Amino acid sequence: MRVDLLTLYAYSDKIHSQQRELWRGFLALVFPVLLELDANEFERLIENAQCRSVDSLLRATESPESLTEFLWTASGQFAESLGFEAELGLSAFLDVELPTRIHSIHSVQGVSNKGDAVIAEWLQAFRSVQQRPEFLEIATEWKRLFDFL
Repeated sequence: MRVDLLTLYAYSDKIHSQQRELWRGFLALVFPVLLELDANEFERLIENAQCRSVDSLLRATESPESLTEFLWTASGQFAESLGFEAELGLSAFLDVELPTRIHSIHSVQGVSNKGDAVIAEWLQAFRSVQQRPEFLEIATEWKRLFDFL
């Protein structure tokens, strides 16, 4: 996974906080099914995987060595596989808002009012890729790594 630092910083800005929260909620809907986990356990894992360092997130994308790093990486890969930027998936775990004037990524006006529509769009993207052989391979690898870590 290739990560653009400027895009990651842009997603980490306070203007995108609702979008990051929605992505975490989306992960809580989908990942327990993919990883064969209890939904409450996965929500606890997401809570514990919050990070305050962009450097830590970036290092983890190279080779995840812990369950937390695996969640970060899988979230970024999942966003990419659905046709979104990996930085959206990574920024969902940043427990810090990084002020920036870079807002060139997708418009987020009204996201808080359209949260259900945003999640529905992500679910539709998931439905379209979940049967692809390459996605099934990625999901199988995630399950293997999750069980290992």
